[in-house]
Amino acid sequence: MRNKLGNFFSGLLGVVIGCVVTFVAIVPQANRVMTTNTSNNAINEIAVEKTNADISKYDFTNLYKNVAKSAMPSVVGITTVFLDDSSQDSYFDFYFGNGATSRVREGLGTGVIVDSSGYILTNSHVVEDGQAEKVNVLFNDGTTKEAEVKWYDTSLDLAIIKVEGENYPVAKLGNSDNVEVGDIAIAIGNPLGLQFERTMTQGIISGIDRTVSVSDSTSMSNLLQTDASINQGNSGGPLLNANGEVIGINTIKATGGEGLGFSIPINTAKVFVDIIKENGEIKDKPILGVKAITLSQIKNSAKLETQTKDGVYVHSIYDNSPAQKAGLKKGDIIIKLNDDTIKNMSDLQASLYKYGQDLNKPVTITIERNKKEMVLKTALMTEDEITNIKKKQSSPLNSLFGN
Repeated sequence: MRNKLGNFFSGLLGVVIGCVVTFVAIVPQANRVMTTNTSNNAINEIAVEKTNADISKYDFTNLYKNVAKSAMPSVVGITTVFLDDSSQDSYFDFYFGNGATSRVREGLGTGVIVDSSGYILTNSHVVEDGQAEKVNVLFNDGTTKEAEVKWYDTSLDLAIIKVEGENYPVAKLGNSDNVEVGDIAIAIGNPLGLQFERTMTQGIISGIDRTVSVSDSTSMSNLLQTDASINQGNSGGPLLNANGEVIGINTIKATGGEGLGFSIPINTAKVFVDIIKENGEIKDKPILGVKAITLSQIKNSAKLETQTKDGVYVHSIYDNSPAQKAGLKKGDIIIKLNDDTIKNMSDLQASLYKYGQDLNKPVTITIERNKKEMVLKTALMTEDEITNIKKKQSSPLNSLFGN
């Protein structure tokens, strides 16, 4: 009996000791698991809170109201008077002498004030590519002033006009390099006439770096695409982000489709705003002397093998041009002009203007040739200088006497 009791208590003691050992071993692990799970939950909660903070940083209730209040004072209407030589009154006018008579017509567009001294950014086609006989600006307060066209470029479809006066409300210019697909986009303009002046429409950025054919021989590249409604009369008006900053200048709408509007990135236009604010003028377009195209437009179709993804492909070179003197060749890809990265034709044209305001200063051109980078140097010329060289080369006296 005594032996049986001893065995019982020995077994019981073993069970107790086993339970204690198990408890000591398992509880810390369980605590560790619980701590880990708690830690992961905290991380997840922080991530969710951050995402919610990113989404809720805009007060969507008042977002569009705030943008309107911020941007509207700097948006102007632009009306023009111009002579239209293409109009014919009738079959008889064309064949019996009256067909050459020009008609006086009126145009309408939008602009945005970029400097308090009265500089206004708009499209070249709004001011009839510099050929408008008269340009009037209608301000947010209802006043009207006549403006002078200070600069325009048809290929970029940009222009700068100026009104006399001071202390005009200035638009906030954003950074179009930061624009992403899905961003909020807001357009302000005068669609279909001044009876709908300063109409505001909203949408998103539908695409970036778009290339659009304007005619059989002309295209515009590096455009922002938006589904914010853009109609005739919106041209030259701002495309804004959710902060009320200008990220683009509205330029064209695709025909045959809805919600296909395009804007020139504001970073392209900033170059010209800075030049004219500093110098009071923008000199004639500097010429490099190449026929070129944005690399991305032909890379796939031409099956080009390159190291770079972006740049401008040189198709041909004019004789005695800065490009020829620099040693540029067909097939070269321009990737930098001085310190500016060149991704497309718009970048190249803007940089040529930027560095061509002083033609006495040579420029460096970084190219890719046969998958290797090279740096070339040349001095830019004006279009008139190249034209004079061509005339001199084609002169009969030159062909006779070798001058």
